[in-house]
Amino acid sequence: MARRIVSEVTPDEHRHTEPTDKQLSEAIQWLMRTEETMGGDPLVQAQLEEWLASSPQHQIAWQRLAHVNQQFSATNLQITAKNDVSARVAMHSIQKSDAHIASKRRSLKVIFSLAGLGILDAATLDSMGLYKASHYAYDFVNADLRTSVGEQSHHQLADGSKLILNTETAVDVDLAAQAQLYLHYGEMALTTAANKTVALQANNNVFVAAENSDVTLYKDNDFCQLQVISGAVNCFINGETKQVRAGNRLEINNDRFVTLAIDQSAVSWRYGVLIAEQHTLGDFIHQLARYRVGHLSCADEIKNLTLSGSFPINNTELILENVCQTLAIKQHRMSRYYVKLTAV
Repeated sequence: MARRIVSEVTPDEHRHTEPTDKQLSEAIQWLMRTEETMGGDPLVQAQLEEWLASSPQHQIAWQRLAHVNQQFSATNLQITAKNDVSARVAMHSIQKSDAHIASKRRSLKVIFSLAGLGILDAATLDSMGLYKASHYAYDFVNADLRTSVGEQSHHQLADGSKLILNTETAVDVDLAAQAQLYLHYGEMALTTAANKTVALQANNNVFVAAENSDVTLYKDNDFCQLQVISGAVNCFINGETKQVRAGNRLEINNDRFVTLAIDQSAVSWRYGVLIAEQHTLGDFIHQLARYRVGHLSCADEIKNLTLSGSFPINNTELILENVCQTLAIKQHRMSRYYVKLTAV
């Protein structure tokens, strides 16, 4: 159960410090970490307290999560597989894990309450600002393959295709008649095997990658980006069919889509590198923030500075040092989880 660590934020403070979806998602990740250790890891508790102290929004997000968790704990929630497909899928996912079955069960119970399967409906959750964050955490726990912030993972599918998951990504895998990958959120790279096609899905969009194709797919809420490095992909978007060939990318925002030239700097992550080619500092920091837990931003007066370079993404601290040295700017830190770049 989420315990009360910080003092409550007053109503006046609350109106001016509404947490973002990302901060709510971070709060859920912290809850899951404390549940996994059952609150007995001093290092995790110290890191959590530092994260809470770094921002009033973090405190509000944590208090909301604790409030929902307390309501859930006071209710005897009965979930039966025959009556709820989502619950059946979730419980099946729990049973697949031997090492973390107990912690997953505790985390899922909290997420069930957040998702409205137990004591709260979607409208209530939406008014609390927790609806999107709860589905984010639900996908994280139940996905067949997933990575945390700053993590990457490599996989070979049964058909010989190769899959890479970028930071903070959740994917479901179905290897029935035709290999199918469902991207809940995040980014993945796929190299299809010879004589094999693979169907990728993000939201209601389906992308069928031809044999010997090399593609990446990124999803952030209603925005999707498909990049075709080699081969070809048949895309099915809102009843329309479109083929994207090597050297091109397809961007989809809600119901609108556009075909552009491939962005080579956006696919370099497959090799563990973040590339900037005359990128503005604001855009670069936005990308770098995906690989770090906590808050990372830059002041408005320096966000239009440009930089170029190749940066290993496994060491974001070193990247920040190099960027500050190159652009003659500095880091303002409230903690290791709150960093803002400012002018000297």
